[in-house]
Amino acid sequence: MNRPSIWSWRNAIRKSSLPPLAKLCCYVLADYMSDAGKGCFPSIVTLMKDTGLSNTSIAKHLRLAVEAGLLVKHRFRDRAGHCAGTNYYPRFPERVEEEPAAEPATLGAAAFFD
Repeated sequence: MNRPSIWSWRNAIRKSSLPPLAKLCCYVLADYMSDAGKGCFPSIVTLMKDTGLSNTSIAKHLRLAVEAGLLVKHRFRDRAGHCAGTNYYPRFPERVEEEPAAEPATLGAAAFFD
């Protein structure tokens, strides 16, 4: 079975009804994921630096992505049982709708090409 690429997940994020800051958080996470859509584990400090958002804002917007079914969070623990970090995994939609390519004339570009 072929696993969708991270690009199809980015496309699903773009087409989702998530608020703009939740999309920003997902796009930043996607930068840390492999092209094959494997998970990533950037620290909250890294996400804060990359987005310019606060810790609470990042937590809120990532929660929205999880609730929308587009992201999975998994906390991992050290040997003592303390939370050592969080892995983030893209959750791929069953089917990503492709937008049909529009003809240049329908984009208002006909005069440009004549």
